Amino acid sequence: MESTLARCAAAALVASLSTIACGPTTTAPTVTIRSITIEGIVPSLGNSNDLKAIRSFSDGFSEDVTSVAIWQSSNPAVASVVAGRFTALAIGQTDITACYQGVIGSRTVTTYCGASLSIQMPSEMVVGMTTTISTKAALAPYPMIEEAFPAYSSSRPEVAAVTRGSDARGVLKAIAPGQTTIRAVQGCAQTERLLTVIANP
Repeated sequence: MESTLARCAAAALVASLSTIACGPTTTAPTVTIRSITIEGIVPSLGNSNDLKAIRSFSDGFSEDVTSVAIWQSSNPAVASVVAGRFTALAIGQTDITACYQGVIGSRTVTTYCGASLSIQMPSEMVVGMTTTISTKAALAPYPMIEEAFPAYSSSRPEVAAVTRGSDARGVLKAIAPGQTTIRAVQGCAQTERLLTVIANP
């Protein structure tokens, strides 16, 4: 942030000196720069999108200064930004700043996982029972649902164990009465379901 402020202040100084060098001007209504606004959609993890820096003036006029602004991400491990091109690198939060001629616009963004998982499995099983479970993945922002092949785990494998079958789906086996949480993880997406195992009547 300090480097951005320093470079922005230097640009403002150069601009003011240039104005002085031009000599006296005719009297005209004073138009001031009100703000710089950062616009655009923040993409999901692993994706990129173009943000825009829009400079607004007191007379209602606005202009796109994306290509000439100085851009910076306060947390480059979460996201990078180069000439407005934003890339989400990890899930987290960062402040994106755009500076032009002494004016700084800032926007706090939170990156997110673009996929969500849903486990297709029973909520209750009898000891000794074995079943195949599957997982569906929804890929935002697209209305698309497809089968996923995540890594499965059981919080209490002594109650129910889950392994990967020959078709890459999960194989769930009820071992002893009790409850366990079945978790599915694929990339940045994860979900879980509670399973109750009851004794064989």
